Amino acid sequence: MKRLAASVALVLIAALLPGAALASVEEAQQAVEAAEADLAASEQLLAVAELDLNGAQMRVATAITSYRSVTLEAERAAFDVAEIIQLVTDAEADVAKHRFETRQRTVAAYMDGGSSAWDLFFVAGTFEEYSAGRAVLDRAAGASQRASHRAATDAEELADLRAQLDEALARVEQLRWDSDRALAEASLALDAAALITRSAGGRVVAADGAYEEAVVELEEAIARRNARGANVENWRSLVEEHFPPELVEQALDVMYCESRGNPSAVNPSSEATGLFQFMEGTWNWVSPAAGYPQADRTDPAANIASAAYLVDYSLRTDHRWGAWGRWSCRRVVE
Repeated sequence: MKRLAASVALVLIAALLPGAALASVEEAQQAVEAAEADLAASEQLLAVAELDLNGAQMRVATAITSYRSVTLEAERAAFDVAEIIQLVTDAEADVAKHRFETRQRTVAAYMDGGSSAWDLFFVAGTFEEYSAGRAVLDRAAGASQRASHRAATDAEELADLRAQLDEALARVEQLRWDSDRALAEASLALDAAALITRSAGGRVVAADGAYEEAVVELEEAIARRNARGANVENWRSLVEEHFPPELVEQALDVMYCESRGNPSAVNPSSEATGLFQFMEGTWNWVSPAAGYPQADRTDPAANIASAAYLVDYSLRTDHRWGAWGRWSCRRVVE
């Protein structure tokens, strides 16, 4: 991913612009490292999320393929069901037909041959007539038995067909339910993976922006340090000891403007002396208040401590030009 860096000219201009607390080079470097680590972690999360998304997309594709296959199978099963329904309908018609034929033959046999062989014997005039009548009854009874057997067989086939129909309908329903569930689960997984991927992508964008800002701030800190030079940077630890963190960089900028970091610097026109260029009158009341009553203005520790006290005093008394209102070099931090 592209890393942006400010140009040297932009850095130098930014170093002179007013602002809140300015970071030291070390602090800015730590911020860059932290931002870089966060960016790497964010990119790793995005990579994992994209893998999950790809997996979810594959699961959806598989579910769609399975759904289509199940749909075709369900259609075939539906045709089977339709065929079984027709067979059941035909079987029911056959059963009804055979039952009707059985009743008809039974009635016909009774009407033609008498209700029994005993009745036939008394009706017949001769033995020959009895024998002929008996043959008619036997044929009618046989026909009735065969019709009854066909009716029973058809009823059994009808029961089997109905069982097959119930099984086919259950199979179609199960196939459709399974395919719908698989597709729904895959779709939900895809939506969740897409949401996580978008979130991870947003985090990467934010982390990348934070990294770029940290790089720019580091370059600005380096530019400020280079502009102030080693003489000023030599007093950083003392400045950090006496000034609050948000004023350290401003204090170093004011020191550079006032004395270029030379503790023995003296203004030939005003006799202002030391790192922060104290006038003698101001020094005489500020240095004791800062805890250095006998110190010389060229004493770096006393000069820095007194400057910190005077800045705090200006803030407490609401100086009209702010914390650095008592220095003409306040313009470098305004």
